[in-house]
Amino acid sequence: MQDKNGEYNMLLCNQSFAPFLAANRKTEEPILHISLNPHPDDVLTDEQLIEIADEYMQKMGFSEQPYIVFKHEDIERMHIHIVSTNVDETGRKINDFNNFRQSKKITEELETKYNLHPASKRDYSEEVPQLKKVDYESGNVKKQIAGNVKALMQSYRFTSLPEYRALLSLYNITVEEVSGESRNKPYHGLVYSALDNEGNKIGNPIKSSSIARSVGHVALVKKVASSAKIIKEKDLTERITPILDTAIGNYRNRHSFEAELLRNGVSVVFRENEDERITAQRLLTMRTALY
Repeated sequence: MQDKNGEYNMLLCNQSFAPFLAANRKTEEPILHISLNPHPDDVLTDEQLIEIADEYMQKMGFSEQPYIVFKHEDIERMHIHIVSTNVDETGRKINDFNNFRQSKKITEELETKYNLHPASKRDYSEEVPQLKKVDYESGNVKKQIAGNVKALMQSYRFTSLPEYRALLSLYNITVEEVSGESRNKPYHGLVYSALDNEGNKIGNPIKSSSIARSVGHVALVKKVASSAKIIKEKDLTERITPILDTAIGNYRNRHSFEAELLRNGVSVVFRENEDERITAQRLLTMRTALY
């Protein structure tokens, strides 16, 4: 939303959303978030991205809703985020039945129309391994950390802060929980730091609030709870046991062991204690697609 000078104006954005949110009757999560991710080799202008976003929203039945489009380049795959509301002007929730299939059909149509690379499950499942370790010396550390933590928070399951920290360590990142009191109210937050190749913190810590809510303390608590529920419901622990047995049975060296696990969606973090004894911490995460 732009003002008369063509500048982005948050006040005007809020005014556009306000009537819909004020009319909301009982929908607990009235804000809608959509991410569209073109292939890294697709070169699109800002005008084309706006056209794609407009056409997508129109075909999804949200053309009468207020929405904002943001372009992000915080990971190698340039992508856009669309923020809207899923309640109409009367306060009723918009029917989202079969939204996933409808969205898939529409994105396939847009790929054909704009001559884009077709999406595939392979593209999404390999997104996380393509992420790179944070390289402090190359600069722009905040952008490097942000790209990694957003993708990892979205793509993995973990049931505790230590498990999340172990996952981050694969990419030269660590996280700490901070708490205190502000204006007589307790608060809890997360701070992320870069690590060198020896696992030592380097540089200044970065507050999660300066990255995104999706990687903050509230998001972490929700992720831990949902992960624990899914792992229990789908018996992922039992499913991982034979994978580990096979990897151990085929063990030739550490690299082959890691590769065998990774092929089955399981990551492992090795720790060496003062006695130079190596222990392995598996991540009960079973990687999930980014969509």
